[in-house]
Amino acid sequence: MADTTPSQAASNDKDSQPQRTSLRMELGFVGTFRLVASPITELTLNRPTSPPATGVITVDRLKKPIVVTGTYKGTTEKVIPANLVWIVHSYEPPDYNEVAIPGRMHIDAEGHFQFKATKADNPEGHPELDVLRHRLFGKGSVGYRLTPQYPHAPSETMPPGLIEFDNALDVKFKPVPHPAMGSRLPFMLDKDWAVEQLLESGHKVLLVIDEDDTGEAKVKKGYQDLRVELAWNHATMDEELSWLIGCSATSIPENPRLDYPEATEEKGFEFSYRLLIELPEPKPGPKGKKVKAPAPIEARKAQPLVKVARPAIESFSLSFEPAGEGHEARLVARGEMSGLARNIIPTVDLSLWRRAGKDASRFTRVNGPLTIAVDAGRFEAPVHTLPIDPESLGEDPLWTWASAYAQPGAGAKPEPTLFATVCFNPGHLSQPKLPACASLDFDAGSFEAFDEGKGVITSPLKGGSICSSESKSGSAPVASLLTLFTRASSGG
Repeated sequence: MADTTPSQAASNDKDSQPQRTSLRMELGFVGTFRLVASPITELTLNRPTSPPATGVITVDRLKKPIVVTGTYKGTTEKVIPANLVWIVHSYEPPDYNEVAIPGRMHIDAEGHFQFKATKADNPEGHPELDVLRHRLFGKGSVGYRLTPQYPHAPSETMPPGLIEFDNALDVKFKPVPHPAMGSRLPFMLDKDWAVEQLLESGHKVLLVIDEDDTGEAKVKKGYQDLRVELAWNHATMDEELSWLIGCSATSIPENPRLDYPEATEEKGFEFSYRLLIELPEPKPGPKGKKVKAPAPIEARKAQPLVKVARPAIESFSLSFEPAGEGHEARLVARGEMSGLARNIIPTVDLSLWRRAGKDASRFTRVNGPLTIAVDAGRFEAPVHTLPIDPESLGEDPLWTWASAYAQPGAGAKPEPTLFATVCFNPGHLSQPKLPACASLDFDAGSFEAFDEGKGVITSPLKGGSICSSESKSGSAPVASLLTLFTRASSGG
């Protein structure tokens, strides 16, 4: 058996010449082979021009025609299909993009050719650089690669540098000195003629803010990371848009909706921004049928925006207060959070819990939930008030439980008995089913996580609220409560 293996093609590019195949023949084979001979061709590109040609070409309109010419030797064909590939280099930020334009090379008798695009908006058929479609935003330059669709024809490249673009598209914002969740971040659209023309023709510029999860575990199905959109249109292109860090786009300081909580976030939150251009709504199809809108075009890739820490519980405890001016004897829950901007006023839900009878692992809600505003990171509210009339003590369920509580014996392991819980009010959370630790960090050595549905202390990844420090104090809160009841009943 004899093998015949032609040499492989020099390039593996999709738009370059095809690879040759192997031919295998058995000994003694008799047959006819039809061979097609193709000439060796030579392609040369001329310096690109734009009518009229004036040195380096500047992209100064939304669709800029470019005259692509050169010489093509070795064939007598007058029209040859070809692919032109725009090579786009952006400088700020660095980016690289290629876009293919199908067309034909029209060749004269001397071998000079001009490339004409299959689809072009100009009557001459010149290939066009499209600011929007080819993402010619910021500063950069363009080159191109031409590949004739002819057997074994080589490609030829005109490197970027002779065609330039400078079309501003970005946002201006002042970094927040000490950013926290809820800090106001204002944005102005940085634009020039290209973006203004797009906005005037019905396009929109979308500022998309995302939370970056590089290196983190995948989020469970049903949960989503923060994604906020702010939009400029023709009427608002010169207006300032603002975002409360970590909140929804429609949030206001008096009623923030916290979008930052995530099931898998490990440390601080790193937010980035992108700029997309949304195309105008398409006209209805036949018989008024709605036409699906095309996807927005990403005009500027992700850039760092701001990094903030997760808000955290710094202190949270019960205060056993005797009667004073303006109030009766009471239990007050007080706490303080860090990592929240002072300008926002979310609310938290407070509840009071006690041990449920003989079951040391379960707890019963005494009062709550009480919805309380968080002002400048602080919150407090009475979670239980003692009866004024000493004779009414027997009707107080907390007194009934505390007076019957059996103190643990010497050496017994201290178990939680009485504590408060706190969590953000669900109305402020975009994903209220996430554990409390997704929105509020806490020191596991000082506080416990709590499952209010089951009435049990649980792991941080399962608890929907956070216990006050009394969850670590064993039976001490019961003793403090009995002392308070005794003083109240004696008029002290």
